[in-house]
Amino acid sequence: SALFINELAVKEKYRKHGIGTALMEKAEAFAKSHGLFVALNVWQSNRKAVAFYERLGYVPRTVVLEKKRGDILNSENEFE
Repeated sequence: SALFINELAVKEKYRKHGIGTALMEKAEAFAKSHGLFVALNVWQSNRKAVAFYERLGYVPRTVVLEKKRGDILNSENEFE
């Protein structure tokens, strides 16, 4: 079973201070103590977040495909 992280955000002015890493380490420790693994989703277009999770050792395991819709345009679900 998994501990699923739905959303993790650190305000821009507080980034690069180890806060996100500390939060993930706490989540990982909690998951481990309960016999769980950590899973999360991240938008492919959110390159900073992808790089952050990769630095922590996370790797893609699944691919979710969505059909591009012209009426959905925001930074989180734009397609490149």
